[in-house]
Amino acid sequence: MSAQDSRFHKIKKLEISGGGFLGGVSVDLDDGLNCLIGGRGAGKTTALEFLRYALVQMPDPRRDRARHSALANLVEGNLSAGQVAVEIETRDGLRYRVERVVGEEPVVLNDEGQPTSLSLTGLFGAEVYSQNEIERIATSPGFQLDLIDKFREEELAEIQRQLLLLDGVLGNNASEILCLEAQVEGLESQLTELPMVTERLEKGFKVRATGEGSLFEREVRFKGLRERERRRLQSSFQHLHAIRDSLEAASTLCRRAGRGERAEPGPNQELQSRLDHAYLDTCEEVRDLVAQALDRLGRGAGDLETMAIELEDAHRHQERAYQGLLQEHNEEQGRARERVKLQKRSADLLEKKRELEGRRQELNAKRAKRRELVHGLKELRQRRTRLREEVVRFLNDELAPEIRVSIDPASERARYRQLLLDTFQGVGRPYKAPAEKVSQKLRPDALAEIVEADDPIQLVERCGVSVSQARWIVSRLQTSRARLELETVELGDVPTIELRDGDYKAAPRLSTGQKCTTILPILLLHSEKPLLIDEPEGNLDNAFVYNTVVKKIRSAKQTRQLIFVTHNPNIPVLGEADRVVVLSSDGAHARVAGCGTVDDVKDEIETILEGGREAFEERRRRYGR
Repeated sequence: MSAQDSRFHKIKKLEISGGGFLGGVSVDLDDGLNCLIGGRGAGKTTALEFLRYALVQMPDPRRDRARHSALANLVEGNLSAGQVAVEIETRDGLRYRVERVVGEEPVVLNDEGQPTSLSLTGLFGAEVYSQNEIERIATSPGFQLDLIDKFREEELAEIQRQLLLLDGVLGNNASEILCLEAQVEGLESQLTELPMVTERLEKGFKVRATGEGSLFEREVRFKGLRERERRRLQSSFQHLHAIRDSLEAASTLCRRAGRGERAEPGPNQELQSRLDHAYLDTCEEVRDLVAQALDRLGRGAGDLETMAIELEDAHRHQERAYQGLLQEHNEEQGRARERVKLQKRSADLLEKKRELEGRRQELNAKRAKRRELVHGLKELRQRRTRLREEVVRFLNDELAPEIRVSIDPASERARYRQLLLDTFQGVGRPYKAPAEKVSQKLRPDALAEIVEADDPIQLVERCGVSVSQARWIVSRLQTSRARLELETVELGDVPTIELRDGDYKAAPRLSTGQKCTTILPILLLHSEKPLLIDEPEGNLDNAFVYNTVVKKIRSAKQTRQLIFVTHNPNIPVLGEADRVVVLSSDGAHARVAGCGTVDDVKDEIETILEGGREAFEERRRRYGR
């Protein structure tokens, strides 16, 4: 094997210590084809699942809770209080030991046996398929999409990470927009009173006794202005406090900088150390600047407090003068008090008007930000689809004409349909049929445009719903969060994997054997990750195993590690296994009964997989050879 070919992940050794069925078992593995053989109940499947468990390759419980629970129970029941340890070598030639006990996360040790803070994610991976899992892939578009994604896993994982972050930002943005819209609507409702108050002040309360420009008239007007001055002062204090809170939060973030992880020893340790210093120095300088800003804020707040005392003193003297004028103009007191009341109400409404303008500006900014975020979301999803389409072209180049793969972008509408169902539920009328029609006939962005334009007739014409249905659909969406979620709800890519059987037939329509015939060649294509399969020959006839599977195994083992549990002699013998591990059991405990090349354990292969020399010779006599 060339140096270039050897650049892939490898599992070098499996060890199980402590109690349990496989306690004391230790297996060295080759970089090429490894076959685990043995009688029924010898622990082959358990060993494979221990590898899966140690390397954190268990099924996602969110996708398949029953299967995850079954495998977790198998591991827990057989490992007991013991420990599974796996020695690995990364594609870069770095070696680690992974140790794991039931209920705990794995610990990654370096080549000196010291624990590290490393996570297996991104460091090492494996592809593991249990019994009947290949058939499950053939029947599920979701699992087929996962299979396609494995060929560009790192790039797609990064896109998925960005999508999850963006989804959170968009969710917060939607909440902020809905909150601001409610505030704007509430302020607009209150401000309907402002024109009437303004008109009464301008026309209905001219002071008859003293004239428009008299001292009394001026003092009455100043009475209202004093209320506005108090409000401005209060607003200034609140703003400074908000700035202080933000700066204190920034200072807290800067203080946390010193608690980060330190650089691991390695070839880039010096560079990592300089990076750490630059990062910490920056945080320290920013913290100093924040401290200066907080000091300046404190001094500014002190100045405001001094001026607030001066303003309060001025108001007190002015109010005293005003009350004296009222005594001199008894006949105007009632009208003056009413005017002051209106002036206060006017000041309050004008403050709300300024607040409304501020909220509108915030709302416009949030909406503009949302348009930018939605554009970024669409670009990420399109990049993901393009990567998948590249994988599809690669698979077709490798597997044509027997197997054909295609992908239909943004055609899976389950999330979209569920969004509409959740939104329409509880309207007191049939809603499932209209939701189904709309989700099938209109893309979510087109529906969002109709809702924004308040155009229910478009729904009638394009979806075939009734006029009354169209109206309540638009009304319901306009008044719910779904109006914004229509911009971001995902339409998934749908894969199709087909086998040529006369015509091409989609995998779910195939027989069990044909499903495995379709999926297995895809699994055996080049990858840097070890491929672990429990009985890859399951549901396949021996002719296909010999003519197709064995040939692909011989090719695949040159560029990736293969670890198979098998009962078919064609796989280890004709696949030229580099290592065959023979497991046996006394019913209570398993052990390694043999290990080596095909020639080293040919007697065990003949006994276990062929049924023994006598059975093998009897079949040969019956075949007449």
